[in-house]
Amino acid sequence: MPATAVPYLALKADDRQELRLPALLKAHAAEVAASRGQSTSEYLVELIATRVTVDIAQSLTWDLSPQEVMTLLRVLASPAPDTPALQAARAKAAALFGPIATP
Repeated sequence: MPATAVPYLALKADDRQELRLPALLKAHAAEVAASRGQSTSEYLVELIATRVTVDIAQSLTWDLSPQEVMTLLRVLASPAPDTPALQAARAKAAALFGPIATP
């Protein structure tokens, strides 16, 4: 189990999730859980927490080609276009928070 899954296991179980699964899978999960000294619920929560930590990290990762990386870096390095909306946002920010300090 990844260390990132551990915090999930410390949380209070304050919600329910009803599952429909094959009886054989349920029986095997119960058998494995018992062999590990866990309840079926504890075993399934551990499995889900482990999978969620891996999948959530993958969902937040961008796989970019070298060309896409160069395009992204070029866009990030270029100044934002000075549009009327950006000018209005700057004016509102200055009114709320004061002028922007320059180094």
